[in-house]
Amino acid sequence: MHDSQALQYERRLQERALEVDPHADVDGNTAILNILRLANVVGEDFEKHIHRPRGSTRAGFKVMLAVWVMGPLSQTDLARYSNVTAASISSVLNKLERAGMIQRTRSETDRRTVTIELTEAGTESTKELYRLHLAREAAWLDGLSTAEKVLLAKISRDLLSHRPSLPDDSQPTTPVSADIG
Repeated sequence: MHDSQALQYERRLQERALEVDPHADVDGNTAILNILRLANVVGEDFEKHIHRPRGSTRAGFKVMLAVWVMGPLSQTDLARYSNVTAASISSVLNKLERAGMIQRTRSETDRRTVTIELTEAGTESTKELYRLHLAREAAWLDGLSTAEKVLLAKISRDLLSHRPSLPDDSQPTTPVSADIG
């Protein structure tokens, strides 16, 4: 969508928001719209330019990055740090294990506990993918000043830490890392 089309869509969406709720926070609605749009476009871009050409996935990269950064992790902690859902983490780990990127070790004291760590190949792959991510991130943020990047990071963290409760007051696990992949 071109800039003029995006702006036209935003204006019309604001009009529709006021139709259904005359007190709607249209500026907030536009902010969330653009956050979601940006997340999707950046995610697709990283998938297209980094992961698909190398036979990797964003989910697999996020898992490997979390283990590389934090060291060996339990599956529960890994899901939280990598921002991969508990429902899909097993599938991601199975693929990474088959590819020789991770290894799982069952605890000798509690057989239910499994620790995930990177293999040497997984470490090298993570470093290479992360180098490519850093370069792509720099390209995406090239038009922003350092102050704007710092502000963007702060606003993002603030939004994540002040997330509203769900109607049943149960909160999904708060991601502790940014979804950079």
